[in-house]
Formats: sequence, structure tokens, C-alpha cells
Amino acid sequence: MKTTTNYGFKKPEGNESVDIADLNFNADAIDQKLKSVDSSLVDNSTYSTYKLGIDSNDIYTQVLRKRANGTLIIKSILSGGTSPTYTTKTETKYGADGATVEWSKAYALTYDADGNMINEVLI
Repeated sequence: MKTTTNYGFKKPEGNESVDIADLNFNADAIDQKLKSVDSSLVDNSTYSTYKLGIDSNDIYTQVLRKRANGTLIIKSILSGGTSPTYTTKTETKYGADGATVEWSKAYALTYDADGNMINEVLI
């Protein structure tokens, strides 16, 4: 029996009988993958935003987003360079417990001649 390249789903061929166990295997694998994708998404309507670390140019260097239960979901930190043209933004996403790191991403920040941020490029 052939399987799919990315997730190994079972693909019965035309001359093979379809086995319910194979269909259930595929359904369980799809369900698990969809849940992991669903869990990694952030629903912007269900958290509060807290801004911290205001600098001399009135720029907040930390932004925390917390769930209704108070656990941290995303932390964003500006660093590098000098205010008001920080060179790096780091975002970290936390699991349901608010402590387990699910991912962290850094972005290089660039500015135009007037000092307006124009790009956040994933590093």
C-alpha cells in the first residue's frame, strides 16, 4: 500500500480492498495534526495586552498578551540598537500553562530616513 509523502496517510490502490482500520488510522492522524495547528493559532479576541518598559522616547519595549485566566500567551521584546530605532523584535509564544515555550521568532527591524519602521524581517 502506498502512503502520502508528508504524513504517511495510507492510500489503498485500485486493486486493494479498503480496510476500515486504514481509514481510521488516516482520520486519527488528520485529527491530531489539525489539533496541533489549531493549538498554535492565537485568537486575538481572547487575550489582554499589557505594555511595559517605556523608554525615553515613549516606546514600550515589552508587550505581553495574556489569556483571560492570566497565563501568558505571547511576549514581544524590542532590543538592539538605541531608542527609537531598535534593531530586533523577539516574539515568544507560550503553551496553555503560560510557561512552556512553543516557539520563539526574531525579526530584524528596518527604518526609513524619517525613522519610521518599514520592515520586520524574520531572521
